[in-house]
Amino acid sequence: MIGAGSWGTALAMQLARAGHPVSLWARDAAHIEEIQRTGENKRYLNGCPFPEGVHASADLEAVVRAADELLVCAVPSHAVRETLERARPWIADTAIIVSASKGIEEETAQRMSEVISQATGAGERVAVLSGPSFAREVAEAMPTALTAAASNMAHAEFVQHYFASAMFRVYALDDVIGVEVGGAVKNVIAIATGVSDGLGLGHNARAALITRGLTEISRLAARLGG
Repeated sequence: MIGAGSWGTALAMQLARAGHPVSLWARDAAHIEEIQRTGENKRYLNGCPFPEGVHASADLEAVVRAADELLVCAVPSHAVRETLERARPWIADTAIIVSASKGIEEETAQRMSEVISQATGAGERVAVLSGPSFAREVAEAMPTALTAAASNMAHAEFVQHYFASAMFRVYALDDVIGVEVGGAVKNVIAIATGVSDGLGLGHNARAALITRGLTEISRLAARLGG
C-alpha cells in the first residue's frame, strides 16, 4: 500500500482483515515510527487500531518489491506520477496496480489510471477502486460497497476477490472511464450541494443538484468513452 493517509490506511486495514499481509508506506519516517510504536495511524484515523498483518515502513523499495500480486496507490492525485515513477524499477511484472486515488492530473487532464499506466508501463495491469465510502467507516469495518474496474475483466475480478469480506462488498466492472469520472466529478457536485445547504436553499435544491449532477456525470463519462 503506497500512501498512509486516511484512505490508504483504511484500505490496508481492510486487506489485512481479508487475510492478506500488507506493507504500508509513507514518506515521513517520523510518521511511520509513530505508527509502529502505537499500532494505529493517529494522524489520520485516531482510535482505529490496526488488525494483525499490517506492517508500516518508510522504505518504498521494500514495500513495492513485497507487492508481487497487488500494489495499491493511495497517495494524493498530484503525487501519483512522481511516486510511481520512483517506484517503477521495483514493481513486479505480475502485480496488478490499483488506483485508489481520486481526481484528475491538473497538468495533463489525465485520469489516474492513465497516469499510472504511463508512469509504470503496466498497460492493462492497472485497475481502479472507487465508490461511496468514508475512510473511518472502512477502518471500523462498517458495511461498505465499492467498485473495482479494469479494462481486463479478469483483473477487475481479481481485485474484487482480493479486497472482499463480509463487511466489504466489491463489484467488478470493465468501465474504467465511468468509474474514474464518477469518482472525480462527484466531488464538484458535493461542493455545490454544500453551498446550497449553506445558503439555506432547501431540500428541493439539494435533490435537484444531486440528481442533475448524476446525469451530468453519466453524460460526461459516456462522451469520454465510458
